[in-house]
Amino acid sequence: MIGERVEARDWVLEEFGGVELGDRRRTERLLEVVTRLARRPEASFPEASGGDWASLKATYRLLENDALSHQALLGGHVAASWERVRQTGARQVWARQMGTSQMGT
Repeated sequence: MIGERVEARDWVLEEFGGVELGDRRRTERLLEVVTRLARRPEASFPEASGGDWASLKATYRLLENDALSHQALLGGHVAASWERVRQTGARQVWARQMGTSQMGT
């Protein structure tokens, strides 16, 4: 879960605010979906939508849209991560990756 010091929407804007999906409405939908998931990272899409059928349907439409590529989605997050690295002035950075074999343990 997002730390108590940082509101979910603030974190989402910092991490994904630079994402360009070719349409302002599409980008805003992405930010809404990620904000809901940031508030409840353990939740499924239906759970994160809070029972709002229209919101859930819009989420699935967004995910099925060809404009939402893996590269487009991660572009803003990667840029924000590199900016944090740059601000540290570090010459080396260690990144920990969790593989799927570790999930659920």
